[in-house]
Amino acid sequence: MLSVEQRDFARALDRVKPALAARAARPALGGVRLVGAGGCPGYGSLEATDLEIGVRATFPAEGELATCLVPGRALAAAVRAHDKGDSLAFEVEGTALLLAARGSGTRIGLLALEGFPAAHTAGETYIGRLDGPMLTGALAKVALAASTDEDRPVLTGVLFEPAEAGLRLVATDSHRLASLTLAVEWQRRRACWCPAGCAS
Repeated sequence: MLSVEQRDFARALDRVKPALAARAARPALGGVRLVGAGGCPGYGSLEATDLEIGVRATFPAEGELATCLVPGRALAAAVRAHDKGDSLAFEVEGTALLLAARGSGTRIGLLALEGFPAAHTAGETYIGRLDGPMLTGALAKVALAASTDEDRPVLTGVLFEPAEAGLRLVATDSHRLASLTLAVEWQRRRACWCPAGCAS
């Protein structure tokens, strides 16, 4: 069983909701992946993606819970039905998630976890600061070289790659290549990819 304060869970859920697919061709994209505190003691996490963006948010929690995929809208409605001061208890029972608080309970049918896209990880995380308009301008310039061919999705994005000199943005459609490096003082570094559409 996983125990969490409603306000903490609701805050994490609000962070991942923008990544939920509105009308998903794949049901799993309308789901939120709920990970219990087993992987990171003292914290659980929520993940959502619409294949354009992916968001992960953590929340303080106690106990453990089998990783599951919960329909996002149903989970949000069930959590909103409780007060901010309530303590929520989650438990997976067969193909359902049980949410209990103050003597009442909600049962939410789970989605197939296998349908949820695997999270992309790229080693150690680095953190730095950039001016927002500078990043937006650089991203807009580099994204011009990104492909619009949805049959080759990896070329429709921009690579964010940490470099010694700062943050390198790279995009290509296999015929042209654009690269630009922004000065950043890193605390930690990690490469990531984002869809070129984020530039607009």
